[in-house]
Amino acid sequence: MQEEKDRISRSFSALKDPELLRKVLDFSMSDLVRAQDSVFVIISAAQTKTGRELAWDFLKNNYATFTERYKGGLLGRLVKHTTENFASESHAQEVTEFFTKNPTSWIERTVQQSVETIRLNSECLKRDGEAVKQFLSTL
Repeated sequence: MQEEKDRISRSFSALKDPELLRKVLDFSMSDLVRAQDSVFVIISAAQTKTGRELAWDFLKNNYATFTERYKGGLLGRLVKHTTENFASESHAQEVTEFFTKNPTSWIERTVQQSVETIRLNSECLKRDGEAVKQFLSTL
């Protein structure tokens, strides 16, 4: 039963409609969803093109709640997975600025690694983006 609930909650995050996805993110924080399960709904949303920015905004807007709820490893996982798929220097700076203004000692290393990953993604995109685009257009 729990596996089925997990599968369903994660599949909601694949929605293409930003408004519906926002509702799913809001619902994930309700009393109807276990605290540990809401993390995985948010992480799933962050893995999609539509959900990436929404999940990051949701994390920022609810950060005080998240730091209270997830004082252990779940906060680190949430931060890692809502930020690591960005691929621009502006996102790296935004993440850095947010966590400079909202320091959380137990995830400092996670934040540093996420910013490093964002910068690596940005460099790869600059270096290989056009070649990948051309290759994919031939398929």
